Amino acid sequence: MAVCDSGKVMIRTPESWRVDSGFGPAFSTRALALHAQSGTIALAGDEGVVRLRDSAGKLLSVVIPGQPWVTALAFHPTLPLLACGCDDGKLRILKAADGAVDREWLPAPVKDQPPPTGISAVAWSVLGDTVHVGRVDGTIQTVQWSDSKVIRTLAAHGAGVSVIVDHPSGKFLTTGGKDRMVKIWAAGANQPVKQFDEAESWVTGLIWARQGATLVSASADRAVRLYQFTTTNGR
Repeated sequence: MAVCDSGKVMIRTPESWRVDSGFGPAFSTRALALHAQSGTIALAGDEGVVRLRDSAGKLLSVVIPGQPWVTALAFHPTLPLLACGCDDGKLRILKAADGAVDREWLPAPVKDQPPPTGISAVAWSVLGDTVHVGRVDGTIQTVQWSDSKVIRTLAAHGAGVSVIVDHPSGKFLTTGGKDRMVKIWAAGANQPVKQFDEAESWVTGLIWARQGATLVSASADRAVRLYQFTTTNGR
């Protein structure tokens, strides 16, 4: 599944890599998420709504989470919840069944610091007990789902965070940014255990393959890169 420059979402069958179906909003697609168990696809476009579709592209429901643009989407790994990051800096958790807002979260203001910038990436942890929130200023906050407490803040990238994904083991956080960097962080660490700078443009996608032994990176230079990684030494 991929988003094209036209804003259309293309679904390809793994067997042939031919386009199985394609659909999209009337405007550019800003965010996209797939629920692995049900096949439900969530899309957010420039018109400020979130559309839920089945794997064939049939429209299931239209959600209006609020006035701000939705800029990032992520389904909970087990619960029927959809995390929506918005350009007003708020994280909104929606019920996937009907789009009702389950809760909203905005970091408490910090004295002598500017308000939080817009959200550019969201991802649930492997267990679903925390959600990672990436922002356009390059920071990432890890929020505990039970009480909305921020348990970790990273100055992760020199530009906006574009993608976040947990390692399958749950022991590493993987991030990509508009600074062209891919970084792997150990739990609790403030410095990456590994980083890659081969991309010639901003990082657009990350996914772990082979049970976490290979990291696949896509970037706006139209290249896909594969990196080997072991959890024992972080290399």
